[in-house]
Amino acid sequence: MHHYPTFPRLRPRCPPSLLALRSSVLVCVLLLPSQLFSAEPQIQVATQSAPHYIGEPVQIRVSVAGFAEEPQPKCTIKSQSPGLEVQLVGVTPSVREFFSNINGRTTRSRNVTLHFNYYVTATQEGEYSVGPFVVEQQGQRVEYRAVNFSFETIDDDPDMRIRLELDDKPVYPGQRVGVKIEWSYAGDLRSVRKLAIRSPLFDQFTFEDPPAARTGNALPIQTAKGALELPATAREETVDGKTFTVVTARRKLVPERPGQFEIPPITASIRKITRWRRDAFGFAEPADVVPVRATGNPVVLQVKSLPVDGRPDSFAGAIGDAFSLDVTADRTVIRVGDPVTLNIMLRGSGNLKNAGLAPLTAGGGLSPEQFRVPEADVAGSISPDAKQFQVQVRVLDESVRAIPALEYSWFDPNRESYQTTSSDPIALRVDPAQIVSAGDVVSSQPNLPANPESAPPRTMGTDVSPGSSGLSMIGADLAIEQDLQLLMRSAASGFGGWPVRMLFYVAGLALIAVAVWDRRRQNVDPEIVRCRQLLREQGRRIKAAATLGTTAAAAQIATSLRAVAAGHPDVDRQQLERIVADCESVTYAPQSTADVTIAASLSQQAIQLIQNLE
Repeated sequence: MHHYPTFPRLRPRCPPSLLALRSSVLVCVLLLPSQLFSAEPQIQVATQSAPHYIGEPVQIRVSVAGFAEEPQPKCTIKSQSPGLEVQLVGVTPSVREFFSNINGRTTRSRNVTLHFNYYVTATQEGEYSVGPFVVEQQGQRVEYRAVNFSFETIDDDPDMRIRLELDDKPVYPGQRVGVKIEWSYAGDLRSVRKLAIRSPLFDQFTFEDPPAARTGNALPIQTAKGALELPATAREETVDGKTFTVVTARRKLVPERPGQFEIPPITASIRKITRWRRDAFGFAEPADVVPVRATGNPVVLQVKSLPVDGRPDSFAGAIGDAFSLDVTADRTVIRVGDPVTLNIMLRGSGNLKNAGLAPLTAGGGLSPEQFRVPEADVAGSISPDAKQFQVQVRVLDESVRAIPALEYSWFDPNRESYQTTSSDPIALRVDPAQIVSAGDVVSSQPNLPANPESAPPRTMGTDVSPGSSGLSMIGADLAIEQDLQLLMRSAASGFGGWPVRMLFYVAGLALIAVAVWDRRRQNVDPEIVRCRQLLREQGRRIKAAATLGTTAAAAQIATSLRAVAAGHPDVDRQQLERIVADCESVTYAPQSTADVTIAASLSQQAIQLIQNLE
């Protein structure tokens, strides 16, 4: 029985080993707290340790402190070597608060360190430099020298192939274009580590991807915004006498502007295990690992402009097919000038997110002489299969008998022409506007008799008239009561007596305690909360793996541990990678040699690792 691989989650471009740089870089990073947390602006630069390979991004982290929190400092790179691509992928803050108590007075101080994260990629081997780095904020300026890199070539692996294909049909801005990514490998899948698939196409356009795969096969790709795991299918295919395992994933590309785009070849790189050895417990672990790669073919994407000739007035940017328009009104019996809310539901297969609402007057819709329509653009709300708009219109003519059919047009890229649909008309009954005369106005004062002496006597404390509060203070006894026994008796005989009052006091104190606890909970560092949630979730998955078969349990344990490695900064990576390697040995072992006791031991080791982190 053949087992297809479920590729591990990968950190965004930067390999997990970033946190374990070589000694020279570690010294630089460890000195950051003492060097950066000072009154004067400071800057330090840390780079990913060598070796570096062409086509694989290398991270540069520029850490600055001593600047004000607002506005955010600006980091610029003065120069870079030709043939080197440098990309800013994010800015992350690190905040440290300090409290001091001097003579009973508590003061708080904050140290904010900003980390500018860059990725550097080379397409050819050689020596490169980046920098100097300059950070500025409102007249303050610090500079750091240039850093140097040496990029080496990665050998091609004849057992690995990578291919990228686009839908063979006309492409227009806003259209959904199918992209197929196919990775093939003819070697031993157990020797594959850290598969990374990259293409400039992934960073040049917008994509709509399916949800990340939770189970089954997944193909990892690298983008400028991070790593993605695409749901994938696996099959076997024989080419030139070699049997390849072919893993296929798909994406939806959304071009935003016309033009011809030449996309460089897609690449796939792995760390290939060439020799195994046994550890102290008898489990297999990698002994020698070499980087290898595969390169696909370049592709050309031709995005055409939408035709101007024949474009209907009811076109509002929708591109796709099978669009429909449903219109309903909140009421159908009104007076002239009354508002009517129209709920407009747009359905179809296409770019619903970017589709707008066509003018209601287009195609002989709502006549300006009979209807008052909003002039501003109307924003819609998106649901999984539709986009809804709400518009308020007013009827200006009592001769109107219906809300006429509304038109909506879209561009069909398959037919390469505009198409139009219409809603159904809605019958209305419009009555004349109601005119309010002076006699219809109601006064807020009561009708007073002409002779005040004939008015009925006023009763103390009950002078209530329309518009008054219903409370009169005439004749009220406002003297202060000083009889203590009377006051105590009155308090004791009140609502519920002393027991009920004590209950309210206790409940109030309890609510205050809950509020204090909730405030402390909200002040916890979000990164700590995320790590705790990650550990709890993966711990549950590892425990649940005990109900699976031996091979499936080992695969689940390995997947969970990789998720922990990708999301937790303090994990013991040496211990984790040893457990993962043991799990893979069980996963890819023949069924007859899978030992239940070994899987149970791996589960215990994994749970112990997570408990230590917690």
